[in-house]
Amino acid sequence: MATQTTAASAAVLAALRLALLPHEDARIRPMSRIFGVLMGISILAGLGLAIVQPSVLLLIVTLLATYTLIAGWRATTRQTAEPSTADRMMSGVVIGTGLLTVMAGLTGMIGRAVDPALAAVMPVAASVALPVLGLVGAFLAVQDVLEEPGRVRIGRHMVRMLTALAATTTLTLVLHRPLAGLGADIVAEGAHWVVPVAVTLPMIAMWAVRLRRAATAIGARRRTQEAAN
Repeated sequence: MATQTTAASAAVLAALRLALLPHEDARIRPMSRIFGVLMGISILAGLGLAIVQPSVLLLIVTLLATYTLIAGWRATTRQTAEPSTADRMMSGVVIGTGLLTVMAGLTGMIGRAVDPALAAVMPVAASVALPVLGLVGAFLAVQDVLEEPGRVRIGRHMVRMLTALAATTTLTLVLHRPLAGLGADIVAEGAHWVVPVAVTLPMIAMWAVRLRRAATAIGARRRTQEAAN
């Protein structure tokens, strides 16, 4: 539990440092690696918690976070925006898994009896949360197959990874309730939901702004090139 939240907090700080660096700064690459390692540690810790205290919902969220991390790493290491065969195969697996998750949630294959933590925290998750997660995963994978060129894709993947990190940390806190004995029940329970969002939301907003600026700059360059031609 402590490993997951500590690594997630450190990853957010690394994301903040990345957001403040200029586009061509040489420190971007090593800081990106640090962010990736910290997020990976957080995800592995979340997977371990999902197995120790079985939770289908936490397992699916951590696996989705794993996909966003791998897809983000691939986006930064490829020389071109065009996905490779391996990228397309990975996206295909995620699309198929996402659709299966939607079916499992809607048909009740994954229900309260399968996931006690799910029943205690989110009673309607089997019919709502799981299909939503499946659709989100499939949508992200389809978007990766249609990868866009330029720096926009880097910022887009950073927004995704930070969002996945926030979701994993939030669900971990909600399921394991480490703050339950620190105050009034309603305050403690609310803190489990609010704290991860409050910490990561500013970083997500910063990267969203950076993404919008990059997209605007790329669009302006394209229009200039088209006018010149």
